[in-house]
Amino acid sequence: MAETIIKCPKCGHGNPASAKDCENCGITFEIYRKERERAKVLKEEPKGPETVEETEQADNLTGCPNCGHPTDLSSEDCLKCGIVFSKYYKIQESALADDPAKLEALRKQKEEHDKAVALRRKREEEERAERLRKQQIEREKAEALKKQKAARAKAEKLKKDQAEREKQEALKKRQAELERQQAAMLQQAEQEKQKAMDAQKAEHEKASAALKEQVEKEKQEALKKQQAQFEQQQAANRRLAEQEKQAAIDKQKEADSKAIAAIKEQAEKELEAALEKQKEDLEKNKHLEQVKSVLKKFPPQAGIRDLLKKYEGQTVGINHQDPATLVSAVLVRVGEDHFSVLTLDNGLLYSYPFTAIASTVEGTAGIPVGEGDTERTVFFALKIFHPGT
Repeated sequence: MAETIIKCPKCGHGNPASAKDCENCGITFEIYRKERERAKVLKEEPKGPETVEETEQADNLTGCPNCGHPTDLSSEDCLKCGIVFSKYYKIQESALADDPAKLEALRKQKEEHDKAVALRRKREEEERAERLRKQQIEREKAEALKKQKAARAKAEKLKKDQAEREKQEALKKRQAELERQQAAMLQQAEQEKQKAMDAQKAEHEKASAALKEQVEKEKQEALKKQQAQFEQQQAANRRLAEQEKQAAIDKQKEADSKAIAAIKEQAEKELEAALEKQKEDLEKNKHLEQVKSVLKKFPPQAGIRDLLKKYEGQTVGINHQDPATLVSAVLVRVGEDHFSVLTLDNGLLYSYPFTAIASTVEGTAGIPVGEGDTERTVFFALKIFHPGT
């Protein structure tokens, strides 16, 4: 890769980028640049007060010892031919060693040049110090302004914060005052409401007490009337019940008398018929063994109570509703002069005196009772006398 070429700022000759001096005119690029910048600065900046010696020295131009171009003695090289004076004087001192007069003149010129360079450097140091001082002043001024601005901003913030705090405090106080007023208003309203409620409650209790007293009076009057009516009704019911009871007793006595008479008559007829039949059976000597067997199974009883007691707790047949129809019932109790049966078709308990029995039936093969799906077989049945039949 080819090296970059740069042009000499003085003669325009192309030099390698790494070159420090021009190959054509011999100037040192860095020194030439600094001299140009210094000349520009001196031209633009106003000069401060100088001593007479410094002024004369600064205005004292001399020709370049090489090309004769007018050159400031404080310069380190020639702006035209680009020679470096320090290098040039060193070379010339060696060349003029055999010529004392020229060597002396060269040395004087070199001393003047060195003096001018020293003065220039001093002036540059002073200028640099002045610039640094001004920069420091500017920095301090900027820092002071910055601090002043920060202090002002801080003061503004503190003022704003203080105002905000005062505003918040005022709002809190206002809020507290509003809450206090609202609480007082609510308390007053609650007291007035409670007074109104107490007054209304008192009126209500008074009205309720009066109404309760009135209702109690009316209730007592109604109870008294009702009690009197009830007592009258009870008395009438007792009289009517006594009358009905006496009539029923009289009717029952009459029915019992008729039933007993009918039973006796029926029993006598049945006994007569049985004796007649037995007489005929004996005469004809038929079924004698069967009769004996049945009689063994049905031994004679001392009375109707003993006969009924034999079947107590068993299901028997009875015609308690229809004289011609036997239904099943349980002989639940046999007393001294009466018996009780529980019918299975309606679940009712019937009690009859022994005198109401018209006849009884016993069967070893069973006796059918009931009708249809409810038909059953029992081993004892009795027929009750029904008045009017």
